[in-house]
Amino acid sequence: MKYDITYSCGHTGTVELFGKSDDRHRRLEWLKENALCPECYKEQHKDDPVVVKVTPFGSVKGTGEPVFLTEICGNTRPHKGAIKNIGFEWDGICWHRKLYMSQLDDFENAVMQIGNVKLDDSYVNIRREMENLPDEAKELLAKFHAEWDEKKKGYVVPEKPALLSSGKRWNGKVYGKSGNFSVYLDGEKVNVSDAEADDLRRYLTAKGESEDIHEEMKGVLIMPAVRG
Repeated sequence: MKYDITYSCGHTGTVELFGKSDDRHRRLEWLKENALCPECYKEQHKDDPVVVKVTPFGSVKGTGEPVFLTEICGNTRPHKGAIKNIGFEWDGICWHRKLYMSQLDDFENAVMQIGNVKLDDSYVNIRREMENLPDEAKELLAKFHAEWDEKKKGYVVPEKPALLSSGKRWNGKVYGKSGNFSVYLDGEKVNVSDAEADDLRRYLTAKGESEDIHEEMKGVLIMPAVRG
């Protein structure tokens, strides 16, 4: 049910509450006494940092490489596009994903580009432990890291042909024969040249190969650049 309220900051707004009537009214009274309107809340917290936390999750079977549950919390709303770009998912409270120890360097380089990032003590302690690893463990970690680097080199998102640059949906099929090819864009038939048909087929093949690599690396890939 929607309610018009006056927040504690004096601004008015509309909130939608669910649950039992008594629970809704208790929540409504709390909001009136304690909550700021969305704009005031945003202004009050605009300088809050993005906070990075890690929790040991387990290890890779066969190699023993540590795996961490990594969370990005705090003032993430202005940076959600950048955070999604490095493979994190929103759970309603924080952004999260699992990272191998050999990925932490790439992750840190990427996330620090966001700006105003605070590395929680849990993260700082893990990094300190990495620095104090025995030489044998460091060599193994370097090997893991080199393997991920090689996999990342194979992941290239193919550029769309000019025919698809308009954003129209294509069903991935080319119909006809030489001199009389056609495709369907947003459900409408479009005649294409032999060269355009070849471009579309090459794109489809490259896209499939890229998706195969991405599927293999799901939960592993760290994108090299962060954009808001």
